[in-house]
Amino acid sequence: MSDGVRVAAPFWFECQADGWQHFDPESWGACRRWIEVLEDQKAARQIDRYECGRVLVYDRAHARDRFGMLIGLTFSNKAKWQKFFAEVSLSDVATFEKAWRRALREADNRPGDDT
Repeated sequence: MSDGVRVAAPFWFECQADGWQHFDPESWGACRRWIEVLEDQKAARQIDRYECGRVLVYDRAHARDRFGMLIGLTFSNKAKWQKFFAEVSLSDVATFEKAWRRALREADNRPGDDT
């Protein structure tokens, strides 16, 4: 996604992420992240899929656990937020929903578990 591209919420995107989780990220490898942003310009759901196969999911009801948290940025319609992410590509709702359902099945931190 090039700088200067405006997007209107809701929107969904995928990116490369370094992560800020509370563990040794080097042992998990690279992270690919999917984020859903709603009209209030806040993240509503997030999937973190690591190179080692681990999957973490976050939503507003399960925003934080011992592994990490739902991203807390405000996503304006302007492209400023994109500078915080590498390799941003917009997605559509159907693609995100499919990824979300799969991630919930595979998650190492399923919402409702005491992780």
